[in-house]
Amino acid sequence: MNNRHGLPASTEHLYEIVKMDLRTGVLDGSFPPDTRIPSEVELMNRYGVSRITVRHAINELVQEGYLVKRHGTGTFVLPRKHDRHVVSINSFTMDCLASGLTPRTEVLSLGRGRATESAAGFLNIAPGSGVILLDRLRYINDEPVILEENAFPEEMEEILRVEDYSQLCSIAQFLEKNLGIQLVHIDYTIEMAYLSKDQARLLELKPNAPALRVVGLVMDGAQKPVYYSRQTIQGDKVKISGAQKFRRMD
Repeated sequence: MNNRHGLPASTEHLYEIVKMDLRTGVLDGSFPPDTRIPSEVELMNRYGVSRITVRHAINELVQEGYLVKRHGTGTFVLPRKHDRHVVSINSFTMDCLASGLTPRTEVLSLGRGRATESAAGFLNIAPGSGVILLDRLRYINDEPVILEENAFPEEMEEILRVEDYSQLCSIAQFLEKNLGIQLVHIDYTIEMAYLSKDQARLLELKPNAPALRVVGLVMDGAQKPVYYSRQTIQGDKVKISGAQKFRRMD
């Protein structure tokens, strides 16, 4: 009798062992990114299983984004992507640490400016109205991966009084501590974008390289607009996933 994987029932346990061992090796660094895993024959000998069992385990890890097959050279470990949960509004820092990655945030600029048409539409103000602009660059393992452009209503001028920019590494913590605002919701859109010369320089990519663009409005528990956010993201470093339950942002 075959099981749900299409393998003989007696084979399923062995298939899962091979898969779990390989995945553990990827996650704990035993198989570093861009290195080749043992060949099918080596894995067959190591686990005492058939080729179909080995191939099924590898194919599932390829589908799940842990491995990639390269014709004529073997199967290699894919660099791990940071799992950025936009809808559930998790902490960037907590997301990174949960993925075994090291986060860092650099404040690029902070000051007064004028609302773009896009920012004004989200914030329900007239285009060209005064806003507070905060640009940040988010790093994962010292690689720049997310360029953020944020616009706050002009009345939130408390942000401009910050002397230690490290306080702005977490917008959520700053707003809660200093203004009593809790961020709990975001409406957003995702689209393809191509990097300008300045964006490419900051993200250490080539101009016109493809990227993900996430544009949205961050709100408090009463659905009141708090700030507009425009994120430009390296698509090969970060993936975006969502959930229905909303939690603290940043």
